[in-house]
Amino acid sequence: EQEQEQDWKQEWEKEQEQEQELKREQERDQEWELEQEKEQELEREQEQEQEQEQEWELERDQECEQEQEQEQELEREQEQEQEQEQEREQEQEQEWEQERDQEWEQEQEQEQEQEQEQEREQKRVHEWEQEQEQER
Repeated sequence: EQEQEQDWKQEWEKEQEQEQELKREQERDQEWELEQEKEQELEREQEQEQEQEQEWELERDQECEQEQEQEQELEREQEQEQEQEQEREQEQEQEWEQERDQEWEQEQEQEQEQEQEQEREQKRVHEWEQEQEQER
């Protein structure tokens, strides 16, 4: 009977140990799964961060492009304005030239007229003198 008892006891202890071992294995498995989940979660977070970064980069690039386009547009407008200003100045210059030319021509004409007038006057005086001579 004692032997029987001994056997049972050993049997029981063995079962206890096996149960313990099984428990430990389950715990290890659970821990491992937890670790895996944590790692996956971390990976997902990193991926999200990367995506966010890429989005921001894209936005920054687009903003930069827009700014450049606006600057170029502004430069074109300024160039156009300058060209127009130059054209206006040239036109003004031409107008003045024409006016000066006209004035000069008018002066020339007046001088000619005066000369002709003087010549006629001299001629009349000469004729008058001749008449006077003849009368004497």
